[in-house]
Amino acid sequence: MLKQELIDEVQKEEYKRICKKILPNFWKDLYQELCLTVLEYPAEKVEAIRSKRFFLVGVLLRMGRSSTSPFYKRYRVSYEIKEQVEEVYNKEEDEKIDRLCHHLDKQYWFDKEILKQYLQEGNVRKTMEKTGVSSWIIRQSILKTKKKLKERMNPYKILLICSAEETGLKYHRQLAPHQRLFKTHPEFTYTQIKGGTTQDGKRFEASIDDLTDEILKEFSIVYYLRQISYQQGKVKATIDRLHSLGIKVILDIDDYWKLNPEHVMTKYYKEMGVAKETEEALRLVDAVICTTEHFAEHIRPFNDKVIILPNCVDPDASQFQTRTIESSRVRFGWIGGVYHKNDIAEISTNFCKLAKDKGVRDKYQICLGGYNASFTQDGIVLNKEYDQIERYMSCNYEFRNYDATYTDYLFTYTPVMEHISYDKSYRRLWAKDVYHYGEMYNEIDVALVPLLPNKFNKCKSELKIVEAGHMGKAVIVSDTEPYNKFIKDGVNGILINSNRNSIDWFCAMRRLIKEPELRKDLAAGLTETIKEHFDIDKHNERRYELYKTLV
Repeated sequence: MLKQELIDEVQKEEYKRICKKILPNFWKDLYQELCLTVLEYPAEKVEAIRSKRFFLVGVLLRMGRSSTSPFYKRYRVSYEIKEQVEEVYNKEEDEKIDRLCHHLDKQYWFDKEILKQYLQEGNVRKTMEKTGVSSWIIRQSILKTKKKLKERMNPYKILLICSAEETGLKYHRQLAPHQRLFKTHPEFTYTQIKGGTTQDGKRFEASIDDLTDEILKEFSIVYYLRQISYQQGKVKATIDRLHSLGIKVILDIDDYWKLNPEHVMTKYYKEMGVAKETEEALRLVDAVICTTEHFAEHIRPFNDKVIILPNCVDPDASQFQTRTIESSRVRFGWIGGVYHKNDIAEISTNFCKLAKDKGVRDKYQICLGGYNASFTQDGIVLNKEYDQIERYMSCNYEFRNYDATYTDYLFTYTPVMEHISYDKSYRRLWAKDVYHYGEMYNEIDVALVPLLPNKFNKCKSELKIVEAGHMGKAVIVSDTEPYNKFIKDGVNGILINSNRNSIDWFCAMRRLIKEPELRKDLAAGLTETIKEHFDIDKHNERRYELYKTLV
């Protein structure tokens, strides 16, 4: 860089504006001092300056903020800044600096120290004198480090196509892993677009149709969850458009696309041709991400580029921080969505057996996590699916004949007076949003995880036991995929064979009521299993490698 270039730079109006922000009352003096500094700056040192803007702003900040600077002593001895200095770098520049520091810190110690010494001394000769390292090695080290930093500093942008609704699926498959990835690998940044609601109340899902080619070209990867398009017949056209722009397409799919006849979404899937369009998408995308090896076997006939990234818990997420909530009862909880109604129905008789067992009647509590009802101006709209699950888990309100106060509370369908339920045999854990629902695990001691062993269910993820293990809870689970790959009966959980007598769930719950040490041992065993197999950072390394390969 020539000195004249620096002189030309300092004359831009931008630096006057920066001076006004730093010292509103002395900005003219500050700007004049900056100009004098530039004019007096040695020409041989100008060559070492890599960014005119960073250099000049740095000079201004030192003069305007340092109590030891000559400028301070000359103009500001009697003046104290009353307000915090506003940030003069824009956000993008701040992020660049953060990324640069992050990646520089990851370099080999020798290369890192050589570069730092070089930047401090300003040339190779002085660096050689300071370090005793030959000039050839210094030059090679600097060139290598600069090349690595340049590669890291050009971020790969990922576009997440998210659902309009805030779901656990979106949280665990798109938001949480990418938020975590950006912390560990800032060279990958992400942007999400999602659907919304029109003025007449109709919901619409996100699509790239409204994005111009210029906007799309900013991204290296477009990341879809379950579906490429919500409009029939647009899968191929959507993927072809992205490919024509040089953009890679990933489809993340966590559920089998062929539903069981009794599934509540079966009719919708048939009407929308979801199975056919999913299979077309699987054939065309650049990579498929799924949750388990078992599910991957169903995907590979359509696309052999399948990466298994299980659902994991971000340890920094506030909702998954454990805290102790005492109870005189052993609390068995099921936490989940209404699509598992049939799984709960399969074990429903066990709740009645427990309710009628006088030996444990006052020693346990059954918790339904996620219960909700809608409150409108006209009254309460019940969620029929949750209402039915509640009937299963409460043994059709078995207690109604001898606990009228509690029955009255339940049938008002509101969390008001919830404390009435704290020491009862059945309790609602009222629904929370996807960023807080994990807190419900602090309200239980044992997680119930029933699952019918059908083709659709066997393709599900291990999320229920992952959450329970992360939160330090014991589990009773169905002896089926995906759980029996990780749960060893009596070691880190209790497995219930679906082909045996249904009384086994009752027996397992009764056993854990009477054996507190077993509960602790099973919980500790599961926590160790989850730490070993479901570390989000370890799996994100594989995500990182996939993204690097694609882009």
